Amino acid sequence: MLFDRSSLLRPCSLGAMLVLASACSGAETPTEEPPLDSPEAVEPPDPSEAGATIVHAVEPFELEGSQETVTCYSWTLDNDAPLYVQGVSFQNGGSLHHSNWFVVPEDVYEGEDGYWPCESRDYNEVSAALAGTVLFAQSTQAQQESMDFTDGVVIRIPERSKVVADVHLLNLGPDPRSTAGWMSLDILHPFFVQSVLSPILLTYTDLDIPAMGQAQFTATCDASISGLSLAYVLPHYHGAGTSMSLWFEDDEEGEVTILEHDGFSASPLGRTLDPRIGVPDTASLRFSCGYDNPHAQPLKWGIGIDEMCVFLGLSTRGDIVVGGVETGSSALVDVVDGVQQHEAPCRIATAPRGRAYDGPTVAEVRGPLILPPFADEPTPQPPQCEDTEGIFEDATPPTFADVQDRVLGPWCSFSSCHGFGAAGGLELLGDAAREALVDAPTTAEGDAVRVVPGDPDASYLYRLLSQCDPRDDAGTLVRHMPASAPTLLDPELVGLVRAWIEAGAL
Repeated sequence: MLFDRSSLLRPCSLGAMLVLASACSGAETPTEEPPLDSPEAVEPPDPSEAGATIVHAVEPFELEGSQETVTCYSWTLDNDAPLYVQGVSFQNGGSLHHSNWFVVPEDVYEGEDGYWPCESRDYNEVSAALAGTVLFAQSTQAQQESMDFTDGVVIRIPERSKVVADVHLLNLGPDPRSTAGWMSLDILHPFFVQSVLSPILLTYTDLDIPAMGQAQFTATCDASISGLSLAYVLPHYHGAGTSMSLWFEDDEEGEVTILEHDGFSASPLGRTLDPRIGVPDTASLRFSCGYDNPHAQPLKWGIGIDEMCVFLGLSTRGDIVVGGVETGSSALVDVVDGVQQHEAPCRIATAPRGRAYDGPTVAEVRGPLILPPFADEPTPQPPQCEDTEGIFEDATPPTFADVQDRVLGPWCSFSSCHGFGAAGGLELLGDAAREALVDAPTTAEGDAVRVVPGDPDASYLYRLLSQCDPRDDAGTLVRHMPASAPTLLDPELVGLVRAWIEAGAL
């Protein structure tokens, strides 16, 4: 989610963010264009030019075992004309814990494209958003995600722009690995553009979640936010998160829910709002995050085991909005059924929309679809899912500790379905994980057993890890694991599980 930053990014306080947003109040405003002729006088483009897709292959990043790092990445578009983005898709090979993508002028953060240390070019997310616009934010741990808008609603990339991102990489296993990504931009001909999106960002940074306890944090933004019409919302929290809600309260409309989300997994969390939800100028915008802390220490705002509470919205009207809770302003107001209730006021700052929010010109609407130049070499395509029996070449049979360290911990429990959230009633943490797997029945239809010692092919776990389209005993198609991943695990990891089961699942 936007503003998921580590100490490597030299994070700004909310106060600094608000000052920066206010300082940009003199930013370049959209240019005034002469009105288009009547619709009857403008011919629609040829169907072959109604749209196109641009695919960029994000360079592989080599990670050591158990390495965590944050780095920046850029990709110069070389576009001589604005691009109107109807949707963004992003696929990665895993270990991209989170990434935030922006569009900025090509002379901002000057230097070679590819990966570079964020601090070496004085990068921060607020200045990136205000220099251009928000393009995309990856949900935590999601390996495949699409952000699609309703007809005619777009993000505008001005001419001569570059895409820049801060990427949080996290290899939870002991094995070195290489991971890459693929970003697809669905481009719409200017003739079809109806609305250009601008971002709204809300954060609750003043978190204090008690050890082995539960807490709810609610912020109220009373400042008038003019003209919001929300088209897309993405919540962001980590593994201890249990819920996130965004709503507004108005004297005439009462309480109107914008988004409610429960639970945590590695699935995409962004949602397109169709129809769009307008927030009255007189309304109080509110948001909340709930947590269940399984750790023996309190959790604060941050990465690692710590937590975040962030909402990114995209609006078809209104200024750029940055808001949130200042450190020290949160107060414990009640305890309900053992859950601490914290509340805080939310401060809001706005900045006028700049050149990234202009609508198409008359010339663009009447002209051809102009795309950036294509590279001489074909863009590498993302890998497709392929069944595998796995590879295991060691002479010594693996132990359950090997499976836990290399497969279950990194890929099934941390920031995913079978951690403390225990999706389907299955928790794969600690010593109890083996008991939950070996000779244990599944919750799927039929009589399948999760792990049958000595028989991988009869083990439901191996079926889910080795087949792209596995079926339960009733013949019903089910998801392969990890859930929401576009491909299976590395063959070496699948082979490790197979060898462990063959050796008796000890």
